[in-house]
Amino acid sequence: MDIKSMYFGGPNEKNGGVTFLNRRMLSINETYKILWHNSPSYFLKKAHISLRACRFNNCQITTDLGQMSVADVVIFRHNYLPKKPPVKQTDQIWILYGQETPFYMRKSYLKKAWLGQFNWSITYGHTSDISMPYASIAKEVIRAKKNYSDIYRKKTKQVAWIVSHCFAVSGRDEYVQKLRKYISVDVYGKCGNLTCSRNGSECMDKISKEYKFYLSFENSLCKDYVSEKVFALYNNKYSIIPVIRGAPNIDEFVPRKTYINVFDFENPEILANYLLSLGSDEQTYSSYLQEKDKFRPYYASYYRAMCSLCEKLNKYNTSKVLENSSWFTIRNNCLVPQNRSQIVIKDRAPDYWYWD
Repeated sequence: MDIKSMYFGGPNEKNGGVTFLNRRMLSINETYKILWHNSPSYFLKKAHISLRACRFNNCQITTDLGQMSVADVVIFRHNYLPKKPPVKQTDQIWILYGQETPFYMRKSYLKKAWLGQFNWSITYGHTSDISMPYASIAKEVIRAKKNYSDIYRKKTKQVAWIVSHCFAVSGRDEYVQKLRKYISVDVYGKCGNLTCSRNGSECMDKISKEYKFYLSFENSLCKDYVSEKVFALYNNKYSIIPVIRGAPNIDEFVPRKTYINVFDFENPEILANYLLSLGSDEQTYSSYLQEKDKFRPYYASYYRAMCSLCEKLNKYNTSKVLENSSWFTIRNNCLVPQNRSQIVIKDRAPDYWYWD
């Protein structure tokens, strides 16, 4: 699957209730310079990636802070904002970037010195000005041949979970405590009593061979928030069923019958009983693995986002001030347990998704 075939549409321009600044329209033959201010280390290798295959390819990406005064766009990381904003050039567009949920980005977004400085946002959310999800799921072109009966017989343990961020706002720790009353759950990492290889790939490889289920529990229960905890398990070498507790709209990101959605179950006991039943049925259990092996994670989100940004720069001659972005409000996007020991969702009705 080539990059062009995976490119997703144009930018999402919302202008209700916001202020606009005039900005010059460059000719398609001119170049837009995009500066990453304190680029994430995981972007460094591809920070200067060529955008030649994009629909609009007259953009250049740089991490050279010496280009600050001449850049058309400056992208700032939410958790690395300088205490005082640098000088903003006339007509320059500033973008707030972050892959965390509103729970962890609001403090940066609402910093007094930075209020009214940003024009656009880049987040995992579909309603962001530029969407950059962690990954996507694509059809597997060449499927590896597996002996699913052999895989099933080698699994001697029930549920595993690797976690180092303890007591997250999602209440996942409390949920697992209740789940462990009804099914065996082995917890690895800083929040558990078990250790695994420092090499994450080796650790998951070992776990996927020994365990039937893996808990992909997010630190926040927010719409569109699907992190590497989910996508990594769609690597073909991991023959284990993900149990997901995260985005209320998770079905939009991963195919049904490839994972277990915690929100389909009224409480941990009912979920545990289902996992025990599924885990004891080789045929049905293997059907999940076979269906999951039809897909793979596709990590082209950075490239797509930069293509989207370049297109947005070419198509629009106005730039809003990011003051009233609904993406940063918890009410509009996230579930907050009334009590961390309680289950958040009792049914799947959409009007029950969002809490203060």
